[in-house]
Amino acid sequence: MFAHPLITSVLLADTLAIVLLSPAVWSAVRVLLGWAPERNDAAQLRLEVQAESASVLARYAALSLLVGSLCLLIAITVVLPEVVPGAMCGTGVIQAMGGLGHRVVALRGLSITLLASWHLIDRLNRSHPLAPLTVVGARGLLLAAPFVVLAVSDTMRALWSVDLSQPVDCCAVIYDQARPRQGASSAGLLTDGQWLAISGGSTVVLVVLALLLRSGKTSSTWLGAAIGMLAVLWAPVTAIALVRTLAAYHYGVLHHHCPWCLFLAEHYVVGYPLFGAMVVVVLESLAVFVATSLAANHSAVTVAGRTRASVAALRLVVGALLFWAVAGLPALLWRIRFGTWMGQ
Repeated sequence: MFAHPLITSVLLADTLAIVLLSPAVWSAVRVLLGWAPERNDAAQLRLEVQAESASVLARYAALSLLVGSLCLLIAITVVLPEVVPGAMCGTGVIQAMGGLGHRVVALRGLSITLLASWHLIDRLNRSHPLAPLTVVGARGLLLAAPFVVLAVSDTMRALWSVDLSQPVDCCAVIYDQARPRQGASSAGLLTDGQWLAISGGSTVVLVVLALLLRSGKTSSTWLGAAIGMLAVLWAPVTAIALVRTLAAYHYGVLHHHCPWCLFLAEHYVVGYPLFGAMVVVVLESLAVFVATSLAANHSAVTVAGRTRASVAALRLVVGALLFWAVAGLPALLWRIRFGTWMGQ
């Protein structure tokens, strides 16, 4: 690992997240062991104060982890490729992390998702004077905490593992991925066109379900569950379609299956809006699921839950449309200019 302000920012933000989260987790444990809203004795009043303090601390911890994740993303895509020998983009940086790179990205994404779900529960809980979701929020925080610790620990190990004296060959990784491709995608038994069709079709279904939920003409409970499950499937399918098909129109070449190059300035850092829109779709879809479930099972937050689900549905529609606008516009321009699709 080497000294750089951005790397230092990642480490400081992650450390702050753990420092803030630790007392919040301890308070959550105490809430689970002794929460009794029907009592008004001194012990219950102390628990209520601790629960409110834990809410504040956990919110700042989540913000700190998010800031650290953004700094890490910029470091992987902008800073580290300049100093890791042989690295031309984030693929080389991930390779230089000694096998921990993909694990770090996955754990941080999962941690942020769990904390976002907890934040939604906490926000709905604070919308009612009786705080009816305190125990549910404590359970959600305890579920997220181990993944946050693992994400921070692996991030530090991955950054420490970066060897500036050992060259990498990120292009070889991409070529190895593309080599077995003979009409069919190496990502499975489906062709690239089929992945694209499934992604587009699932997006249409997701948008229709979200609009139905906002209309209020159909039961929001099953719609929320359907939207949440579909989004979990939509994300990997759309990522495959983007990397294997749509990215070619941004690169101007075929078979360059590298998601990290989309973040380079020479490609107008289009990776940020593309993957950012995907993150919005996934998080807001899960928000729809959580909000509708809580609204159905806790009458005290029914109105607030349905309102939040409606807002989340609108946001996921905007995120899905933004993704396809940014991802698909170069393909349409290519078709208009040359009268055919790439690879035909």
